[in-house]
Amino acid sequence: MKIIRPALFLLIVLLGICAAQSGAPSQSAQPPKDTKQPFSLAIRLPHESVRASLPVDVEVTIKNATDGLLFLDRNWLGSFDVRDSKGRQPLTRRGEIILKHAPLKPGEVRDLPTGGGPPLQLSPQETVTVNLVVDNLFDLSQPGKYTILVHLPDGAGGGGVVKSNAVTVTVVPSQSQ
Repeated sequence: MKIIRPALFLLIVLLGICAAQSGAPSQSAQPPKDTKQPFSLAIRLPHESVRASLPVDVEVTIKNATDGLLFLDRNWLGSFDVRDSKGRQPLTRRGEIILKHAPLKPGEVRDLPTGGGPPLQLSPQETVTVNLVVDNLFDLSQPGKYTILVHLPDGAGGGGVVKSNAVTVTVVPSQSQ
């Protein structure tokens, strides 16, 4: 019971913040005065060229653009959009199961995420950078160019998203190839 109370309190606080950010429904047909997104996303590659046998790291910088606290889910799975030079998503088997809801094959172990931990909390105007690896869901083992983009829900409850800039990584053959 001691664990449930703080979790319930956190849920109520998060719902209150989301409701306050989304505002009351408008009675007029006028567009909203402020369409500014609550945060910005920028991504950067520490290495623009990576050997096929090595992981592809991405630095994701998030800036709270509001005057209030911002809470973001830490579950980044599904937040990446990775495309090869032909515009295809090179999914791993895990990526197919998680992103495309592919059925499990007989004898296949269900390897699904269990959650990303507590929400990431950003103070007003605070900026934070997190390092993530995209190879978990995307197969970047073949040499070529891959475009990476990150998108996260804007938290307003209307299905909007905040998108990052796109970056391109070049995967070169590993030394053993």
